[in-house]
Amino acid sequence: MKISGVLLLVASVALLAGCGSGLELSNDFDQQIDFSQYKTFQWVPSKDSSNDLLEARIKNATIDQLTQKGMVSTTTDPNVYVIYHAGAKDKVDIQSYGYDYGYGRYGGVYGGAYGAGGGGISTYNYTEGTLIIDIIDASSKQLAWRGSATGVLDESPSAEKLTENVNKAIAAIMSQYPPRK
Repeated sequence: MKISGVLLLVASVALLAGCGSGLELSNDFDQQIDFSQYKTFQWVPSKDSSNDLLEARIKNATIDQLTQKGMVSTTTDPNVYVIYHAGAKDKVDIQSYGYDYGYGRYGGVYGGAYGAGGGGISTYNYTEGTLIIDIIDASSKQLAWRGSATGVLDESPSAEKLTENVNKAIAAIMSQYPPRK
């Protein structure tokens, strides 16, 4: 899958933020860091990006969330760098309805019919996307915190819905920052 297609799909992962149970959130962090020391940040453009409109949505939503947490965006001497990564993978969900086993109309014990019936299989093809936000300590250049959201993607949201979805996904990811030790 081309990178631009991946980015379009990954932005759609936010659709699941409104559903609650469909979005899987996770985070990891360096437990030695005092996150209260981080007061300023600088956005770093993603190397993965080939969609400036999408990157602007992700950047604006992330900056908004960090600003709400009391951090200040700067281009000189930040405490941390903030960057995003995105990926998507095609998947298949297979559901089996099982089979019924039982005796036929003659009882099946002494020569009667015995058979199986019913059941079936259905498949559902979908794309699963992951959106990751990394916070990197500016002095050590080491990863300090990583938050992510993974879920089933909607492949064709409108521009307005895409902005709304990105805002919801980033809000969900950033609800985990700063980490609770």
